[in-house]
Amino acid sequence: MITRKNSFSFRYKLAMSAIVLIGVIAAAFAINAQGWLGRNAPIQAVTTLDGTAMVEVSQQAVRQGLLNAKLALQPEANRMRRRLGNRFLTQGNSISTLVGTLTTGGQSQMVRIVRGYGENGESISIERTGNLPSMSWNDNTGALVNGAKATGETRLMIERLALDSADQFVLAQLRGASYRTIARNARPAEAGDSDSYRGPVWDLISIGEPKRLADKAPTSASRQYYVNTSTGLVDRVLSQENGQTVTAELSGWTQVGNERFATKIVWQQGSQKLMELVINNAGIGNRQ
Repeated sequence: MITRKNSFSFRYKLAMSAIVLIGVIAAAFAINAQGWLGRNAPIQAVTTLDGTAMVEVSQQAVRQGLLNAKLALQPEANRMRRRLGNRFLTQGNSISTLVGTLTTGGQSQMVRIVRGYGENGESISIERTGNLPSMSWNDNTGALVNGAKATGETRLMIERLALDSADQFVLAQLRGASYRTIARNARPAEAGDSDSYRGPVWDLISIGEPKRLADKAPTSASRQYYVNTSTGLVDRVLSQENGQTVTAELSGWTQVGNERFATKIVWQQGSQKLMELVINNAGIGNRQ
């Protein structure tokens, strides 16, 4: 005769044995199911592709998502990049090439400016005719001449060409620059409160540089961009050089394919004209 206690113990052991048996069967089924899925799931088809190509496609997708996420962080910059064209909506392998005439100190020479960017920021190369030294700028090194640190007027020239642009309005955020709205719908002081004013109206956006070593950081700690409220494009950029305000006036906005470029930039300090860039040809390509 089985006592109540022994009966309960027997039933408990029987139940546990049943659970273990079910677990073994389920595990076996899972292993078989995984093996079947492993043989028949579509993902296995990619093993016939080149492994390196698979990795590159995956990395490209990651880069594209990461870069677009970074460029969308600042609402003002996000709107600007869509105004400028497809070059800021891709995975970051586009380069723009600008060819024109650069005039400084009354002397003119042909110039070729190539701008390229990725997740780590922008890199710019500047080549001039007449066996003049090559110039460059990027977020990590700052202004360079033939690979060495640029100084004096040459450094200022490189920084103007690199930073007084709508492209940099978009890309400055990649190096941690800050964006601050100073004013909305601003008008020239001479317009006053006149109801008859029909000239341009701007949103004023200040972009502040992150703290860096002096030889890598731009000379001007910030730049003030005048964004035309009608066109959504940059009309003017203000910076500081040796305690003086330098104004870059951007004009002649032209569309080439799906891209927009300013074809003329004039830099002035007060009434003194410092330099001028006139673009004759512009285009977009891909990194080789």
